[in-house]
Amino acid sequence: MKAQHTPGPWHVTGDYVRNENDGLVGEALNLWANVKTPTDERKANARLIAAAPDLLAALLDFVAASEAIASGDTSMNLPWGTARAAIAKARDTQ
Repeated sequence: MKAQHTPGPWHVTGDYVRNENDGLVGEALNLWANVKTPTDERKANARLIAAAPDLLAALLDFVAASEAIASGDTSMNLPWGTARAAIAKARDTQ
C-alpha cells in the first residue's frame, strides 16, 4: 500500500509548514544537537518543503505533456507557468 502525503496547498509560518487547515505538516530544523541552523536557512528549508506538493504536481504535468508531445499530440503545451509558479514558491519569489 502506497502512503499518501498530506494534501496541499502547504504554506510557511516561521519555521513551520502547515496545510490549508493550518494543521502542522512539518518543521524545518537541524537534528544535530550541537549544530544550530541559522534562521534564514530554516525558513528557506521550510519554503522548499511547503512547495513540495506544487513541485510534484508541476513535474507530473510536465512529464504528461512531454509524453503527449513526443507521441505526436500537437494540441498539448508544456505547462511552463505551473512549473515557474512552483519554483517561485520554493524560492519565495512569488
